[in-house]
Amino acid sequence: MDYDSLTTSEITELVTDPKKPANNVEYNDIYNEIVTTILSEQSQKKTVILDTIDDSIDYILTTNQSPIETRFTIALILKINHYTLVRYDFGKTLKHTNDYGTDHEQVIRGSHVHIYCAPNKYSPKNVYPISDFPRLHNIELIKSAFLEFISFTHIK
Repeated sequence: MDYDSLTTSEITELVTDPKKPANNVEYNDIYNEIVTTILSEQSQKKTVILDTIDDSIDYILTTNQSPIETRFTIALILKINHYTLVRYDFGKTLKHTNDYGTDHEQVIRGSHVHIYCAPNKYSPKNVYPISDFPRLHNIELIKSAFLEFISFTHIK
């Protein structure tokens, strides 16, 4: 698999492959902090996640909570090349542009999802509005988004 130019079916395979934390204590700390905390506070966390089908694939699970409880990011990043496999960005004032400078340019405003994008700031970001993901329509807080994210990415 060429991780710098995955096909749609390879991306789907990676997203749906079962995964597990490399360090259960570290993962459980993140999980418990997000799922059981009543008040939101600014934090950044990350831990390594392993693919259980292909043991040569490692991911980095990251969370970033802003002081604003409805503005946060959850991402699963390929460790080998730092491409984002899936990232949820929540916030009403967020803005991304797909196909910048082309006839197909599209501005996405508000909460959105990134699917398979390079780490370079100026590379295409493959951003989709939350409206394309019915499972995310009524989510506004990191707790619900995190539970949905680990379900969507098959982290057990």
